[in-house]
Amino acid sequence: MRECPGIDSDGVASEVPQARLEDVGSGLAPMSPGWFVVNVKDAAWVTNEAFGARCLFEADVPVLRERPDVEPQRFQHLGIKLAVFDPGQPSGLYHADSAEEDFLVLRGECVARIEGGERRLRQWDFLHCAPGTHHGFVGAGDGPCLLLMVGSRIADRAFDYPDQRVKSSHEAYLGYPHWQPGPHHGHFRLSVGFGAEVADLPEITNHASASAVQAGARHRSRDSRSAGQILVDGNFVTSRTAMASCFDKEFAYTPIGTVEPNGRPNGSVLISRGRESI
Repeated sequence: MRECPGIDSDGVASEVPQARLEDVGSGLAPMSPGWFVVNVKDAAWVTNEAFGARCLFEADVPVLRERPDVEPQRFQHLGIKLAVFDPGQPSGLYHADSAEEDFLVLRGECVARIEGGERRLRQWDFLHCAPGTHHGFVGAGDGPCLLLMVGSRIADRAFDYPDQRVKSSHEAYLGYPHWQPGPHHGHFRLSVGFGAEVADLPEITNHASASAVQAGARHRSRDSRSAGQILVDGNFVTSRTAMASCFDKEFAYTPIGTVEPNGRPNGSVLISRGRESI
């Protein structure tokens, strides 16, 4: 078992060293054990074509894909991430975990699929998943969802992916894109509320051309949306349908955001499949 900094062999607390932070290409990550402070804008991020973007805060394997010389530094007892994903885009595969997990919506909306049912989550909604709870998330609303994910790290951790009918994350994600250090292209503007100033956070997807933005906007109609539905490919569907169709490996979802005169996206986002935007 790895020794815990600040705890000696008798279990008595001692002084904890400050971890050394280093830029690993996509932001700052800890290079040694200990305490540290890092801003989300400066921390290392990873992106995924299917599942959006995440800030990991630790020097985990996905963050270090371009730094094979660096030894991974993972938090010992707690996993914590910030996930950003667009309307119609899942944050990951529907699954159950033997560890306890908690989720807090910091901005935007998403639909949580929980034990086969669906619950709409909005800003400041908190979801607690007791060990073994099947769950998954799909972005909803008019812009990106910012979701805080926290999970305990326990020995002999077990998983269940009922849609894939497998019991391991490795098997479940076969054929899906790997998380890669990123982003490498631009930023989007995101306000986290409480009167906070708008902050630049990493952009999670590819840029769309102005013509694609305008074409996508013509297909958008809030009035035709039913409760619990989100807009995908110009059609309003349930989160279950969106999650299933997004997992078709022949397609990639690309968000289309319109831009106001001041250069900030106004949060209008559509999802399109394939290489051509709607």
